[in-house]
Amino acid sequence: MSLALGIFLGQLAIASLYALAGVGFVIIYRGTKVLNFAQGILALLGGYFFYTVAVTLGLNFWIALPLAVIASGLFSAIIYLLLLRSLLGVEPLRLVMLTIALSIVLTAGAQILYGSATKYFNVPFNGNFHLPFGVVLPTLDVAIMVTSVVLLLAFAIFLTKSRLGLSMRAAAADARLATYRRISVNGISALTWGFAGAGAALAGIAYGAQLGLSSSAGDVLGFAAFPAIILGGIDSVPGALVGSFVLAEVQGYTSAYWGGQYSTVVGYVLLLVILVIRPSGLFGSREVVRL
Repeated sequence: MSLALGIFLGQLAIASLYALAGVGFVIIYRGTKVLNFAQGILALLGGYFFYTVAVTLGLNFWIALPLAVIASGLFSAIIYLLLLRSLLGVEPLRLVMLTIALSIVLTAGAQILYGSATKYFNVPFNGNFHLPFGVVLPTLDVAIMVTSVVLLLAFAIFLTKSRLGLSMRAAAADARLATYRRISVNGISALTWGFAGAGAALAGIAYGAQLGLSSSAGDVLGFAAFPAIILGGIDSVPGALVGSFVLAEVQGYTSAYWGGQYSTVVGYVLLLVILVIRPSGLFGSREVVRL
C-alpha cells in the first residue's frame, strides 16, 4: 500500500471523529441559532460518563454505551433549561460568550471529579478489518467510521423530513411566530441540545477508546472539529461530514509531507480561506452570512 493511500485511509477515522464531535454544532445552530463552543467539553463528559459506567461500575460495553449516551443527552438538555432558556431572544454574541464560559466551568469541574491523569478503557473492537487489495484497517477505526456515517445520515433525515425536525427549524427561525403556531420553543430547544449532547457522547467515547480521556480532550474535540463545520456549512449535516473529510485529509497530508506541527495550523488556514471566499461554507445556507 502506497504512502498516499495509507494517509488517506488512516485519516478517515479522524474525519469521522470530527464529524461526530461537530454535528452537535450543526444541530444546535439549526435548532436554536446558537454557536455552542461548549460542544467539545460535552463530548469529553460523554466519554467520562461512559468511563464511570463501564470501568468504575463494571458494566458491559453494550449496556454502558447507551447509558452514557442517554446521560449525556439529558445533561445537555438540563444545561439548556437551567442556563439558556431564560436568555431566549437575546443577541447571539451573548449566548456565544455564555457557551465559552460554560466550557471553562465544565472543564474545571471534570478535572476536579476525574483528575488530570488520562483515563483508559477497553472496547470490543480489537484486531483488524481486511479489505480488498490488501488494505487493512483497525476494527475500531471502521466502527467509528460506520457510526459517524449512520448517525449523520439519521440526523440529516430527521432534521429535513420529520415533523419534529421542521419544528426545530421553525423555532430557530422565529421563536415568537413558532409560539403562535403552538410550538413549544423551550421544549424543542431542550430536545435539540439533548440530541447534540448524545451525538457528542459518541465522539467522546470514540476518542477515549483511541487515545484515552483527559481534561484537554474537550478542547481537542471542540476546536479541532470547528474548522470542518465552518468549511462544510454551520447549518448543514452533510456539510459536517464533507468538511470533516476534507479537513482530516488535508491535515494528514500536511503532517506527512511538511511536519506534524503544521497540521493544526492548516485547519485554521482553511477556515480563513472559506470565510473569505464562501462564508456560508460549501453546503451552508447563505443567510448564515448575515450572522
